[in-house]
Amino acid sequence: YEVVSAVKKADVSLAKAAEPIEVRRLDDILYFASDELGGLPLPEAVFDTALLERVGRRTLENRVYEDWFSTLPFDIWASFISQHPAMQTGQPQEINLKVLVAFSKHYTSIESTSAKRRFVELLPVDAPCVPYEGGFGRPSDMYLASSDLSAFEGCGQFYKVSEGLVKAGVSETFLQAFLTNFHRRLIQPLGYPQMEQ
Repeated sequence: YEVVSAVKKADVSLAKAAEPIEVRRLDDILYFASDELGGLPLPEAVFDTALLERVGRRTLENRVYEDWFSTLPFDIWASFISQHPAMQTGQPQEINLKVLVAFSKHYTSIESTSAKRRFVELLPVDAPCVPYEGGFGRPSDMYLASSDLSAFEGCGQFYKVSEGLVKAGVSETFLQAFLTNFHRRLIQPLGYPQMEQ
């Protein structure tokens, strides 16, 4: 079976019909995205937004199709998006912010501490993806916006996470775990004992 995935509207005019369209095979599509990932980049094995709107999420959630399609697991999406330019360079900024908000919401929804730690370990490996006033920094170089660094004045340059992250919906609890994860990765190879959270 083949499906046309780049249809913008059901009433496509003849002029628009001449535009090239992407044809995808249904056996190449394994997942559909949850609402929380709306407007974010998705792996190729996921129904694209236009096709999902035409087919309907409720249709795909029907038990009849559960052997064919399932909701995209968040950890698969997190691994995918961690390699996306938005999480490797911080660009485009709008996507970067939406991704960090999605990460934060997912982190908050996880109940066990060990599952939260495993999730954070999936995230980008020290790429400049955390916004601060003036640019993007590596998680290992960042401090929480609420950190009091006055005792270290004159000792170097310290970057605090942009206060806009918290205003946008990224929790400080997630940010602390995200930033701490990279500090732990840096300290562990040096032979220091693992820090408990």
